[in-house]
Amino acid sequence: VVTFLLVLYFFLTNRETAISPNKVPEPQDAGIIYRRPVAYENPDNSRNPAIQIIGGDSQSPDSDQGRAVCWLSSGDIAFASTYDGQGTLDTFLFSSRGKRDILLGTYRPEDGNINWLLPFGGDVRDMPRAIATDSKNNIILTGDFGSALNFKDGPSYRAKAKDNAGLHEFFVAKFDATGKIQWLDHAGGNSVSYKQTGFNAGTAIAVDRNDDIIVAGTYIGAPEYGGETLPVGGPNEDTFIAKYSEKGLLKWVKTMTGEYQIVPHAIDTDAQGNIFVCGSFGHHNYSGEAYIGRDTFKSYGGRDIFLAKYDPEGVLLWVKQAGSAQNNNGYDAANGLSIDKDGNCYITGFFVGEATFDEEKISSRGGRDIFLAKYNSAGTIIWVQRAGGSQGNGPMPEGANSICTTPEGNIILTGDFAGTAYFGSDSLVAGNHSNFFVASYDSSGLVTWLRQFSIEGLDDFQKADGFDVDVNASGQIVVTGYFLGSIMIDSKIYSSQGNGDIFILVFDKEGVLLSAGRTVQFS
Repeated sequence: VVTFLLVLYFFLTNRETAISPNKVPEPQDAGIIYRRPVAYENPDNSRNPAIQIIGGDSQSPDSDQGRAVCWLSSGDIAFASTYDGQGTLDTFLFSSRGKRDILLGTYRPEDGNINWLLPFGGDVRDMPRAIATDSKNNIILTGDFGSALNFKDGPSYRAKAKDNAGLHEFFVAKFDATGKIQWLDHAGGNSVSYKQTGFNAGTAIAVDRNDDIIVAGTYIGAPEYGGETLPVGGPNEDTFIAKYSEKGLLKWVKTMTGEYQIVPHAIDTDAQGNIFVCGSFGHHNYSGEAYIGRDTFKSYGGRDIFLAKYDPEGVLLWVKQAGSAQNNNGYDAANGLSIDKDGNCYITGFFVGEATFDEEKISSRGGRDIFLAKYNSAGTIIWVQRAGGSQGNGPMPEGANSICTTPEGNIILTGDFAGTAYFGSDSLVAGNHSNFFVASYDSSGLVTWLRQFSIEGLDDFQKADGFDVDVNASGQIVVTGYFLGSIMIDSKIYSSQGNGDIFILVFDKEGVLLSAGRTVQFS
């Protein structure tokens, strides 16, 4: 009875509005569908604990994707993915509520077992986009949802627009290490003019030294958030940056607006609690303006890169711009960002044509290429490197999606490439498919090792992409993403069961795969 009343209370109080900063819920199991038995042993002796493949035979395009991953100090790995269809783990069954739902869980690489899984979502497509952890091994997740976020045995959070007809809302949620939801806040979803298009979405998240949470994302129109109406820039997405206490109390919200679009893709903090955020702004076919603080930035041509630094109170310290002068399909973006132990800032992503990073210039070999740039804490460019080949066009673009810095000061990035891609004096060959890679650079920008995972087969639809990467205190690296078709990993071929499967891979600091069985099936 108590559980029923608690669930009913949260349904009634949260179905139309986000959680008030003064109404943080008590932790709840919220529909954990699987917990590993204490004495559970890996039943598959052939399973390689450093490889986890999750997915099934859903025919929805790119349905199952590993989107975000992070190490916990316990040695476990927290991951968030999308899934579509019905899933099984051992004897446990679950299924998506709509077109695509969210799957959150933790994974123990030492024995290859999943500790727990939490599926949640609504009637339309839902997406996790970034994950982080704090000093207590809590898990913080951000993304977007359509009609509602429903937890099987927990609260339900509805979009704010009437009859769930609003555009996607962004959310930020905190879970403890066992998967119990601590709190969730959401906003956006307001009805907007037909001239405005885009998404409300949480796209990046970080936790600072005080366990405060900084989330960045996009909004359209003028949604209510934190007791104020966010300003409108152009017809597409604008950017918000928000800081929460560890208890979910909203401390402040800052915005960036654009003539067309400004999207944050990654965020990180340094040892002093300063906040760095990067992304892209403009229009992919012609130049556009971004309004950040009191300054106006005009893209060199098409969409450009931005990098901004704020102090812990949200005061803007500086902004840097980079990009190419190409207009038609001139799409440059910074997708990943990481701060090293000395306060240097690394960003990675992709560019087209000749790109300018202050005094530094790089040129793509053909179409879209990968870049890696280093700035000091004052925003001065130290160096920029390019990688890629001549096939970064059309259905097989090249780019880096995520980056992290190791305790030793090396830089790890992951993404995808096509054809023959050059990383310094080394090269990778992908044939006619997009393959995913993991690359390591030292602090001076030299490649220290490269790993690729090759699509096997001749079908044009096959592809693979690395979406997120993280490193732990011992220098071990975890990468997640997805593949469609058949892929070679550790001398073994894995075949997706439908339109995409999730992978989680663990490496040592030298890039050696530490040690897969399919543990979750969707049918």
